[in-house]
Amino acid sequence: MLAKNDAQFEEQQQGLDAEPTIQVISKGSVVDTQPGWNAASNQAVDERFLVETIAIRLNHVALNEWLDSKTPVCYPPSDYGISWDEYKAKNGKREKRREALEKRIRDDLGIDMTQGSFAVNQIVAEFFAVVTMRKICETPRM
Repeated sequence: MLAKNDAQFEEQQQGLDAEPTIQVISKGSVVDTQPGWNAASNQAVDERFLVETIAIRLNHVALNEWLDSKTPVCYPPSDYGISWDEYKAKNGKREKRREALEKRIRDDLGIDMTQGSFAVNQIVAEFFAVVTMRKICETPRM
């Protein structure tokens, strides 16, 4: 659920039956121009990308989901007779929960993933940064 304001976010913090809630703290965007090469036309081009950043805050329920869905990168040594592939397979449920949580964040924020990329990272405590990037145009360089 996306909280519309501070009061609604604080209201969602109450009780044990609270649902995962996201609060948007700030938004920003920039148009980034990168030199590139179009292989199809065999010419130099300038590619323009729209990069959007959103600072969000998760309530305790969503934060617990985030923390619980992280697959630890340190695994038992090979002395225990388990390989990295076996370890990842065992923890595959966590990765699926992380993907579901990221999808919920995208959906709540109204981010369309058909034309770009998306990343969400924890900054500190319950504060996260969401970054989206999509190509908006490509122009031949003179």
